[in-house]
Amino acid sequence: MKYELNYNQQTGQVNVIIQLPSNANIPLCEANTDYQDFLKWNAEQETPLDLKSTITVTPPVIARDLLKELDSMKVDIVKLKAGKVDKI
Repeated sequence: MKYELNYNQQTGQVNVIIQLPSNANIPLCEANTDYQDFLKWNAEQETPLDLKSTITVTPPVIARDLLKELDSMKVDIVKLKAGKVDKI
């Protein structure tokens, strides 16, 4: 039996363990017997899976573009308040 970690795409943290080859989802819950089986299996591995590992979360392109535009607008407002911009 093997396992892999599945990460939450918004937080980058592990949110569930996938049991292979069945692809069963195992929640990170101490009371869950499958989770306990995973912890035992993981402790026996030469290179255990790191439940505290994270992945880099990249906002969708649209969100990144909006954030960039918002930052640009903030700069324009600061310049306008300082009297350094004739028009926006």
